Amino acid sequence: MFKREGNAQRLTEKGAALAALTAQVLATLDDGIELLSENQPDNALLIHCDPVLANRWLLPRLDRMEAQPSALKFELRSWGEASDADLVIGFDGCVGFETMRFANDACFALCSPDILRVGQTVLSDEDFRIETKIILGQEQHLAQYGASWDAWKEAMGSTSHDPVGEHTETHGSVELALQAAVHGRGIVLLRQTIADDDLRAGRLVPAFPGVVAHDRPIILSINTDSRHQNMARMLALWLLHEMAAMSDQFTL
Repeated sequence: MFKREGNAQRLTEKGAALAALTAQVLATLDDGIELLSENQPDNALLIHCDPVLANRWLLPRLDRMEAQPSALKFELRSWGEASDADLVIGFDGCVGFETMRFANDACFALCSPDILRVGQTVLSDEDFRIETKIILGQEQHLAQYGASWDAWKEAMGSTSHDPVGEHTETHGSVELALQAAVHGRGIVLLRQTIADDDLRAGRLVPAFPGVVAHDRPIILSINTDSRHQNMARMLALWLLHEMAAMSDQFTL
């Protein structure tokens, strides 16, 4: 579907054809969601979501959807049992549920625009090397929400220097790592889904060309025993479309 050109990726002819077909299908989603919402029972659609994904990516989109004239109502949980939810969003599929996957997320090296020199759009090689690297201290968080600086070095094919340099800062939560980067304390390596709001708001920018592909897909699981399964499926498709649009935002 894709071909690499330097550090960027471009659609192949087959990929472009699939993208055009997907766009036609997705164009019907809003109408479908409105039609289904007219026939839904009064109780809300129950979504169980990984707490970091819920905070950093899902909540703004649910707010936008609930603001529509034919507003759907959602109940969002980020803890407890997931098996009774209509839609589950996380990193592990639910047994017996229908699943969809978003596997195109990538990790960017991100920093505050305040640490760029005047006229720079990204850091120079030397500035990147000496800048403090912000690290996720929990292995599970690193595996789900970011990547290691060793993985960055391998992806960039760098043999001339260690990109981590001498200065590091380690945080036990994704939120602290993000805020440290926003406040100009260094460079953080996180998947775009997690940093999307800060990128859109300009609080963070790509610090250096290149990305690290993330090998842990986001999985959307639809409860096929739920009376809301059609609505959950439509919402999952819409969210996948939102993720795909997000991934086109920055190509370095």
